[in-house]
Amino acid sequence: MSLNWKHITPKDGYEVQFGTVLCQNDIDIVAQFYKPIIGSNAFSLLMTLIQEVPSFDTKTTEKMLKELLELSDLGIPDFFQSLLRLEGIGLVKTFQKSEEPKSYLYEIQAPSTPKQFFEDDVLSLLLLELIGENNYIRLKKKYTKPSIPIEFKEITHQFGEVYQFNIQKIDTSSNLLDTNSLLDVYDNQKSKRVKLEENNFDWNFLIDHIKTTFINKKELDESVKQTIFTFHQMFGLDELDALTFLKNATDIVTGSIDKKKFKNEIYRYYKKTVKQDDFKITDTVERIQQASHEEKKKERENLLQKGFNSQHIEIIQDAKKNTPAEFLMKIKQQKGGFVTRNEQWTLEDLIKDSSLSMPVINILVHYVLVIKKNAIFERNLANKIANDWAQNSIQTPEEAINKVIQLYKENQSKKIKQNNKYTKKDSAPRRKETLPNWAKEENQEEEVPLSEEEKQAFIDRLNKLSGSKKAGD
Repeated sequence: MSLNWKHITPKDGYEVQFGTVLCQNDIDIVAQFYKPIIGSNAFSLLMTLIQEVPSFDTKTTEKMLKELLELSDLGIPDFFQSLLRLEGIGLVKTFQKSEEPKSYLYEIQAPSTPKQFFEDDVLSLLLLELIGENNYIRLKKKYTKPSIPIEFKEITHQFGEVYQFNIQKIDTSSNLLDTNSLLDVYDNQKSKRVKLEENNFDWNFLIDHIKTTFINKKELDESVKQTIFTFHQMFGLDELDALTFLKNATDIVTGSIDKKKFKNEIYRYYKKTVKQDDFKITDTVERIQQASHEEKKKERENLLQKGFNSQHIEIIQDAKKNTPAEFLMKIKQQKGGFVTRNEQWTLEDLIKDSSLSMPVINILVHYVLVIKKNAIFERNLANKIANDWAQNSIQTPEEAINKVIQLYKENQSKKIKQNNKYTKKDSAPRRKETLPNWAKEENQEEEVPLSEEEKQAFIDRLNKLSGSKKAGD
């Protein structure tokens, strides 16, 4: 199975079934022993899977993975990371259907018993580091079987003392008692020990040096090797340090290794030298995400050198990260709209019929809805642009962005030319109306105010006119 979450889609199918019988005590063990290691998301996903199955003897009908994502309230990256953690620690097995469409079967497994958990070097050490010594001791005491007081003596009766039956009446021809038919019966007691992959520890070097000491070579069994490699993986224990701790935990006379002392000495030493903040569980998804972050950082630097600005780079990276359907939905949501059926069909036809890559189609969607400010992803316009880009061999989102920049500049140039055309029309010579000579201010006579004598004469004339009118009346 791929370790990259990008192969998973919400349209994939899934089913769930139990690989073992679970009881409430198993759920309690997962909550107390496993949850600190796998994290809250993985624990929540496991509980969701358990709730999905109606009974132990059935499995769920096939559903779309979209429903499981909604139930667990996880996005695809977080879902895949949680699933990997459940798989890695042995709580879930994943099976994939060979033919299309893709479908997965998740089989829920029983957790280790408390005894198995504490005997497992990897799990017990992880738990100790994550919950601290006090909580670890308290948990161990909770699940430690109390001893029987010496004043009590066992008087339990055996099976043969209680049950009697006639063996001659047993039907020995029945194949129901065949042990081979019990292979698929639920079994919670299978070994749950976590194994780490051995990669760079030099066992030959260690064994060669053990031969020169008082340590009995036969004491270096699988459990001791597992302890050594666990501390090697988690704290960087090397071959020489391992030899030193082995010698300190070995009886000089018998050459036997005190395994408990060996573990404790290593742990106490590294507990002093390694800070608590430096201890962190990382999984494959986190390493992939870290690598992806570094890759994005390098990509950003390269794009900046090629002349792209921050906004261009963000669009390019989003176009690479999202499917066209997701990209379209996000843009419509940002604009306060919604994706119509016609837009969905247009996008599906574009993906099916055009030779454009998914990131290039995303840039096309952005150009139509954001740059051109269209309310909907219109079919005719989308097909026209897609044809143009296909004919110009636009294969990457970077090339698509350059094409968008070119189109934008061409549109701006057309607008400038059009504005200049209107400006020239506005500045064309216009016909002027000329006034006749008599209407011009310079040809009009200047008004001269009346003198006091002229004013008095004008008043006397008015009075005489008024008087003559009254006499006539």
